[in-house]
Amino acid sequence: MEEKSSAVNNFNFTSPKYHHHHHDSSSANQPAAGSRSFENFKRCIYKLLRNFQNAKFLLIILCISATSQSMAINGLVPNSITTLESRFQLNSSQSGLFSSVYDIAVLIVLLPVCHFGDKGHKGKWLSMGMFVMAFGSLICTLPHFISEPYEYSEGEQFEVCRKNDSTTYLFNVKSDEILNKNAQPYFFYILLLGQVLHGIGAAPLYTLGVAYLDENVSQKMSPVYLGIYFAFATLGPALGFIIGGMLLNVNGDIDKITLDQISIKPDHPSWYGAWWIGFLITGMLSFLVSFPLSLFDKEFNDAQKHKSTRVNEANQHSIGSAAATLHFTGQIKDLPKLCLVLLKNFTYLLLVLRDVINSFLMNAFITFMPKIFQNAFSITAGLSSIITGSIVVPVGVFGNILGGYVIKWRKLRCRQTILLCTILEGIGTVLTFSFLIKCYRINLAGIDSAYNQSSLHGILQMCNKECGCSNIYNPVCDEAVGVTYFSACYAGCQYEEKAENASSSERKVHIWQSCFCTVGYENNTAASSVVQGACLQSCTVMYLFFVCFAFQIFVIFLSAMPSQQSMLRCVTFEQRTLALGLDYIFVRALGSVPGPILFGYILDAACEIWQGKKNDESCIWYNSFKLSTSTFIFGFLLKLSSTILLALAWRVYRSPEDEEHSESNCESKETK
Repeated sequence: MEEKSSAVNNFNFTSPKYHHHHHDSSSANQPAAGSRSFENFKRCIYKLLRNFQNAKFLLIILCISATSQSMAINGLVPNSITTLESRFQLNSSQSGLFSSVYDIAVLIVLLPVCHFGDKGHKGKWLSMGMFVMAFGSLICTLPHFISEPYEYSEGEQFEVCRKNDSTTYLFNVKSDEILNKNAQPYFFYILLLGQVLHGIGAAPLYTLGVAYLDENVSQKMSPVYLGIYFAFATLGPALGFIIGGMLLNVNGDIDKITLDQISIKPDHPSWYGAWWIGFLITGMLSFLVSFPLSLFDKEFNDAQKHKSTRVNEANQHSIGSAAATLHFTGQIKDLPKLCLVLLKNFTYLLLVLRDVINSFLMNAFITFMPKIFQNAFSITAGLSSIITGSIVVPVGVFGNILGGYVIKWRKLRCRQTILLCTILEGIGTVLTFSFLIKCYRINLAGIDSAYNQSSLHGILQMCNKECGCSNIYNPVCDEAVGVTYFSACYAGCQYEEKAENASSSERKVHIWQSCFCTVGYENNTAASSVVQGACLQSCTVMYLFFVCFAFQIFVIFLSAMPSQQSMLRCVTFEQRTLALGLDYIFVRALGSVPGPILFGYILDAACEIWQGKKNDESCIWYNSFKLSTSTFIFGFLLKLSSTILLALAWRVYRSPEDEEHSESNCESKETK
């Protein structure tokens, strides 16, 4: 009889009660007909499901799952960082923890998931994981729904100063009490809880999911299938950046306030975007995909045939290599011994260390990339995310699929895939020099240039110290000299007027007069007025950076599939799931978790102006030189280390053929 899936076995198609019905009265004819109809319906469903019990449909469902997961974690989370920082008054270190707690959760549950999931039904484990992912995404949206509408730092009027008066005139400016109101600590803890659930749900996806797909296709087609799978995992962050970037141009309280209550534009520093809508999308998508994952067979019909035709390429250069044939017995007490066997495989160990460094770097950069772009090129959070996503979508997806096809086309063995990864990693190391490219930053008075002839560093100067200005960033521009002031109050402006015949979308909708901190007021050689917004600047070098960034992304994702195949092939078939799980544990514990946190501290060290009185809130203004230099050094050293580890892995790897050849040479020498 044809093998049935575990999902449809519950229908009991072969049960006698569905095949033989004996009725003593005509009154039973109707129920019998109903039973036959229900039986026919189940048979139709069974036949329909059997048509989808194949690797291609499994690939489709896994691709949707990977897209949803990576869209939330690697797209929406970093895309929302700057918005969450300003909305809930988080600093970069807290933002790094928000990103890293996902990996902490993965780290805690990964080994048990790999152990029990490998011996159990991988499809059902994946299904449960996606359901938990969906719940985590919905939890992440809770801070928006339980908080009051965001209070902006700006209304129809702005903060000005009357130097000769005893009163400072502040119009609709947030006080410290309002800032604290926006920064309720339990909002941050709710976000952390959502990320923890994300981590628990995602644990099976790139361990059990990879093994489940790999064991149900031939060794020849495995890199192609996995290349497509990881291409969609690449598509997720890109969609997260693009969709999230567009959502950041939508007011975050669109469900709570009317459009006529919105007085500022998305390019204003106090703008609050609709970050939470993206998590609603990924939550619903994860929930929908969890059901079909539970309907697949534990093992497809061709799985044993594919296993019997595989070529063993496990590394032979290890301590106690005879123990490498050990595999799971189903008892968790064997795990330490099995992990030790894997770690004695030198090639595997070096590949794991390389993955740790790569994860340390990539998670740090992904988390803060929009922020780096914003400060390096003076662009908005939404535009930064859209640009990032627009580059990652075509380049990353193409690179991932191409990497898989290169392995199939050239029929690369394990040693050759490691060498390919080494070359690509070296190219990536050179491309990190592109992070030194930056635009001439906005010339902020007191930070980048002196207040007239003052030698004091900082935005608080003799000309504005009596104004009692708040620490709210509402930039204004002195167009006569191209200098930006932190706010109209810090420029010493005495009154504000609205330009005649100016719509709310025009730059000069607000003009401030008699600004006694400006150059024009001091020497009467120019007008002493400023206009709303930071001084505009052109930056053609930005396009050069994004070209280099595109090449960097292409190289990273071109090496993704060769790296994955190297990891799968340098161990025995029985060790694959544990090898992937152990790799993920080290990657999370030593790479993904500390990476964003440490990089967050590095970014905080480059901060010039903080939102609050203490350096424990969001950063308003970064030192661009420190930011770009720190980013380059951080990236270059880690990429160089990764290249060295790959070169060592290539050097120590010995295939079974190499071992046999070495033994035959020794035997021939002994016979002479």
